[in-house]
Amino acid sequence: MKILVSGAAGFIGAHLGSRLESEGHECVYLDRISPYYSPEYKKLRAQTLLGDKLYEFEISDDRTEKLFADEDFECVVHLAAQPGVRVSYPHNLSYFRDNIEAFSRIASLAVKHNVPKFIYASSSSVYEKSESFPFVESEMLGQPTGLYPYTKWLNEGLAKKLHQLSNTKFVGLRFFSVYGPWGRPDMAYLRLIAAARGQFEFNLNGDGLIKRDFTFVDDVIRRLILLIESEENLPEVLNIGGSNEVSLLDLVNSIQRATGVSIPLHYVDPDGQDIPVTKSNGLLLDKTVGVFPYTSLDEGIMTTVKWFDEIRQKFDSKNWF
Repeated sequence: MKILVSGAAGFIGAHLGSRLESEGHECVYLDRISPYYSPEYKKLRAQTLLGDKLYEFEISDDRTEKLFADEDFECVVHLAAQPGVRVSYPHNLSYFRDNIEAFSRIASLAVKHNVPKFIYASSSSVYEKSESFPFVESEMLGQPTGLYPYTKWLNEGLAKKLHQLSNTKFVGLRFFSVYGPWGRPDMAYLRLIAAARGQFEFNLNGDGLIKRDFTFVDDVIRRLILLIESEENLPEVLNIGGSNEVSLLDLVNSIQRATGVSIPLHYVDPDGQDIPVTKSNGLLLDKTVGVFPYTSLDEGIMTTVKWFDEIRQKFDSKNWF
């Protein structure tokens, strides 16, 4: 298949592109390399996993439409976005540009050029007001109050309308706390590993008892590729999570076991933007792509620690955090 991956220098995008090419697909990669976290780290990730194949420009650039005109894409995987729930004003205005305007632009181009399938990143944070547990896709979700989940909620609504008006199938992926090698350096697990290696002190929001459905990146990529290759009629939205719940203190303990280091924690007041617990109902995903085992937290963390120890011997990783 010929596939466009936006946000290809990002964590999931770079892993996905690498795996797609290894399985014989032809990929085009697009990423503007935003400064939300270290551009140097993003470029290193893209170079390592994708080689010299990245188009570096905005989705709003006229060159994006030229890509659609020149290439006969069979699938678009749109992962480009402004991530994170804690981005404060005025920087959080980038949510509108990167999560709403860019989504509208690339989704409209997919429809205009008759791309059969458009898979995009939503977020488990859209379950902010959920009354179900574990979180299930069939629940009618109310409008989130947080700005980041609100933009993802809007994306899902727009995708549904565009699907009704076109022959393009839209599939939204509600990712649950994806972690692993080459992950985002603003996420707790990578900062904890860096703290264990003496790079800085780690601030823990609240009491560490909030729980997340941590999902190893290889498990995510395996299922993503099956969705891309599927010829079945896919659901409008899918949870991408391992259906487990792990507290941040459990995460700390796992990293301490993997590194052999007792990590000093500095407790700070919670900022009130975190959902207390997330857990995916994975039944629809299993029904759609098949049942496969998930990587245990300890195994995934051990793999990530090994990667981090190897990469920091070659590069100055302190500049990434």
